[in-house]
Order: sequence, then C-alpha cells, then structure tokens
Amino acid sequence: MLIDILVIVILELFGYLGVINTTIIPRPSNILFKSDILPILSALKSTLGFIAIIFIISFLINMLIVIICYWLECKYLENLLYRLNTIPRMVIMLVGIAILGVGYKTICIMSIISSMPNFVITILGYLRDKNNQSIIEAAEDCGTSYLNILLKILIPNNLRGIIISTKILLSSIINSVIMGEYLIGTSGLGSSLQYNLFMYNMKNVWMIALVIALFSIIVNKCFDFILKSRYMWFNK
Repeated sequence: MLIDILVIVILELFGYLGVINTTIIPRPSNILFKSDILPILSALKSTLGFIAIIFIISFLINMLIVIICYWLECKYLENLLYRLNTIPRMVIMLVGIAILGVGYKTICIMSIISSMPNFVITILGYLRDKNNQSIIEAAEDCGTSYLNILLKILIPNNLRGIIISTKILLSSIINSVIMGEYLIGTSGLGSSLQYNLFMYNMKNVWMIALVIALFSIIVNKCFDFILKSRYMWFNK
C-alpha cells in the first residue's frame, strides 16, 4: 500500500513539473477527477453482467467435461485440451470471429473455450492424486455408487483445489470478455477502452485500466478470503 501511494505521489509530482508527458501518462489527480467516470461505471455494469452469465455457463460445462474425462478416461479430449492450452487467447478469439462472425455470441463461445483447458487440466490433476485413488478403490470395493464417490469423496477432498481452479477460471473469463469486447463489442469496458484509445482520451483509458485492476484485486481477495476462512475444510 505504501509503495502504491509513493508511486502515485511521484507521478503527480513528475506530471506537475513536466518531467513526464502528461498526454500519455496523465497526472493521477486528473485521472481521478477529470475522467468520465459515469460512462465507465455504466460500461463496467454491462461487462459484469456478461461475465457472470459466461462464468456460470462455463463452470457447469467445464465440470461436466472434468467428470467425463475422469470417469471415461477420454485421452483424446485431454490431449485436445493440452494442445488448446498452448494457443494464445487472442488467436482463439480471432479464429472465433472468423468462423462465427462478429457479435456477443462469439465472445461467449470463445471465452468458454479459451478458459476450458486450464480449469479442466488443473482439476483432473487434483482428482488423480494418489491419495484419492486409494480412497476411491476402497469405496468401490464397498459398493459405493459413482455419484456418491463424486459427491462425498472427490468433491469434499478436493474442494480447495476446485476453488483455486474456479478463481483461475473467473480470471480467464474476465480477460477473454474484455478482450472480446475490445475486438468486437458495442458496449462494456473493452468497447469503451477501444473508443477512448481511438479518441486518444488517455484520462479515460487510465481510469478504465484502474477499474479493471481494482475489480481483479477484489475478485482475488474474495477467493483468498474463502480459502483462508474455510481452511479447516480442505486437505493441505
């Protein structure tokens, strides 16, 4: 916190003295008090609603794929996800635009696809831990159903890992949605960022960057709070 305040004070002083180009890097006071905050907050509201919808859909689809890969051992699907994980998110979005066209449907589909590999691969790694396998084998010997194994053994034993993976999933979706809005959106933070960059309104550009950074910090802090407050429920 002290370092952040020091950086702000230095930028304010350098801007006031003309040491830095305030056209590119405005003084922090100008960013805070002279940017168009209301349109930016309106764009944030639009983006948050879109992120929430995609996050819920993506989480359900990805958990289904995790279950399929785990129980049916779909090696081809896993290899496909590993390969997809090596492709930059920007390339995935551009390919989606080329195939599906411009629109929010494209942003939704490509955000889900681009966020899938990390989530699925990470959770599969937790589920295939040796400690889990021994417990599952014992449960199967006792005639426990797959559903009970999933709900009463796998999920509780790996809840910490699932929450960490969900945190990564949400961060990935945030990045993909803002990137998609920047490329093809007509509203939201990404579209607002594109417009202000085109108009070279750097005060608004820096304010949008600040809003995105603060939102990401809040999301991370929320997940950290959940992990720390429920630590006794998880396996170390």
